Amino acid sequence: MNILVTGGAGYIGSHAALRLIEDGHAVTVVDDLSRGNSGAIDALRKVGPLSFTQGDFGDRALMESLLR
Repeated sequence: MNILVTGGAGYIGSHAALRLIEDGHAVTVVDDLSRGNSGAIDALRKVGPLSFTQGDFGDRALMESLLR
């Protein structure tokens, strides 16, 4: 399953993304890194495939493009 995780560089989002990757899902993370940690994204990429986009969840055009 393809799953979009918003705030995936934060504590809760990165742990949710980790579990989803470990369960075999295709994970896309969107985070503006204002409070998240880019190191969390690096760690997730070591576990499995991950698509990361730095951006704001409130950016409608960005979210529409990711959801297509």
